[in-house]
Amino acid sequence: MSDRVVLLGSTGFAGAAIMRELGRREGVDAEGHASASIDLTSPESPARLGRIADENSILISAVRPRPSGDSFETFTKDLAISANLARFLSGRRIRKLVHFSTVSVYDDEVTNMAITEKTPVAPASLYGIARLAGEYLLRECAERSGTPVVILRSCKIYGPGDTSGGYGPAGFIESILKEGKVRLFGDGRELRDLLYIEDLAGAAARFALGEACGTYNLVTGESHSFRDILDHLRHISGVEIEVVSRERSKPRVDQKFDTSALMAAVPGFRFIGLEEGLRRTLEDFRGRYSEKR
Repeated sequence: MSDRVVLLGSTGFAGAAIMRELGRREGVDAEGHASASIDLTSPESPARLGRIADENSILISAVRPRPSGDSFETFTKDLAISANLARFLSGRRIRKLVHFSTVSVYDDEVTNMAITEKTPVAPASLYGIARLAGEYLLRECAERSGTPVVILRSCKIYGPGDTSGGYGPAGFIESILKEGKVRLFGDGRELRDLLYIEDLAGAAARFALGEACGTYNLVTGESHSFRDILDHLRHISGVEIEVVSRERSKPRVDQKFDTSALMAAVPGFRFIGLEEGLRRTLEDFRGRYSEKR
């Protein structure tokens, strides 16, 4: 008997990668849905989900990218999505829910070099507040219906197919290819965890098809500065990169995560190294740019 997986957000950056990963797994019947077929902000979406996912279905709610701004519009959309998923769960039991949240549920305005799943949550953004509220809501409704739940708090993701253009690998590579320069805030030495897109997809599949439940930080456990990213890109590309410094709007904050709980849940899982991930990402960007010419 095959494992039936219903993936919500299947055409986004993360969702498309998860869909590819599920397609490589034997005995998996994966069905993807984007907003065109199920608009999770709509009050009708719980009933629509009820016609698609049954007690034998594993439901994955794929990661929604962090917006460039921290607006109330995005906040209310995130809350609506969580509320509609919760309404769906409150009326039925499914085999499992895998829901993506964010490490922004922790206080990302305070340096912490030993973040674990037991670190107190204290989101400092509307984005983080909405995701944390969604965690609580979905866990509560799933518990009432007897549905096992996995919450994955992901750090910043990057890789081939990333069109976000934000502050990090995708934005840096785009700026290098267009202008030969990168803009850094301050000295760019703040430390962050970066997750390669295929690692996110592999972990999502492991959690969906495995037995582990609970809340996990989906991170590599390795922190790198934005200067590190530039050094790797210089080495990979073989070109000099001009650095333009911008004044910080906030104090420098460093973060590092403990992956003990994650590794216990998915033993033997291996992450792609930062330089290799950046190399693959740069090749993808170059390929897309050459196609446009």
